[in-house]
Amino acid sequence: MKHAIIFALLLVAQVLVYSSACAAEDYVFGMYITDLYNFDQTAEVFSADFWIWSVYQNKYTDFNGTLDAINAQEFASTIYSNELIEGSDIYWMQQKISGTFRCRWDLKNFPFDQNRFVIMIEDIRDMNTISFIPDTANSKISNMENSNEWIISPLKLNVEPILYDTNFGNILTPADACRYSRVTAEFTVSRRTPLITFFKLTVGVYIAFVLSLLSLKMKPNTDSRLALPCTALFAVVSNKYVVESVVPSSTSLTLLDSIHSLTMFSIISICGILIITDGMRASGDINQLCRSNRIDTACVIIITVVYVFLNFALCLY
Repeated sequence: MKHAIIFALLLVAQVLVYSSACAAEDYVFGMYITDLYNFDQTAEVFSADFWIWSVYQNKYTDFNGTLDAINAQEFASTIYSNELIEGSDIYWMQQKISGTFRCRWDLKNFPFDQNRFVIMIEDIRDMNTISFIPDTANSKISNMENSNEWIISPLKLNVEPILYDTNFGNILTPADACRYSRVTAEFTVSRRTPLITFFKLTVGVYIAFVLSLLSLKMKPNTDSRLALPCTALFAVVSNKYVVESVVPSSTSLTLLDSIHSLTMFSIISICGILIITDGMRASGDINQLCRSNRIDTACVIIITVVYVFLNFALCLY
């Protein structure tokens, strides 16, 4: 029993000595992103190559193999260096990282969507040992990163404490006291030419709507008067399948879904109006004929105004 107590005391003393040698201090942390690529909307990932660094004074600290990217699907270090800056007691660590990171694409307003991407990095040692301070002055995205397809915002580097409700099996640490210093690099990505993409995906829909609208001014009791909007309706449905093959599926109602649904409802309404007014003309009553013409003309104006207004409202929402 005495031997067990002595062993436990020696173990605690050794831990205390190590803790004092590696006392918690501030570590300046920075990041410089050299390349961003593989923006995959379907898999919801993006890839990045970047340098990270830290400046500190504790000679016992080594970052080789201690940093982890929390939201990484793949994460690899290709270059690592740790050296004492000549003529000082300051250490400078540099590390080159390549990785693929998980992200959340919000395609509700596609192609006018703007998405927030983050890279989250933590050290395996808690804040009692490592506490980061962001080097915001030197952390940025390379100005050589000039994509023809994407507009990328400046990098924002933040540090926040993260509390885990476990001690990860470390019996010397309380289960509710594991706080780690997390570095979060954040930037936003938007499309450089959203109007061109929008035009390509919706031009067929708008042409179908215009053709359906023209049927209200066609000669009454002709086959083309009702056949034209029916054909346009099938064209809108076909275009919707084309859009779904380009834009990843989403559980929420997207902008393009709303435009297709609005157009289909408008064309169905036109078909209903055509059936009603053609029936009025078939009676042969001159009053009914005049009334049906007024209804067709009024519907052209009302449906056009409402359709255009709702389209602008959907795009601006």
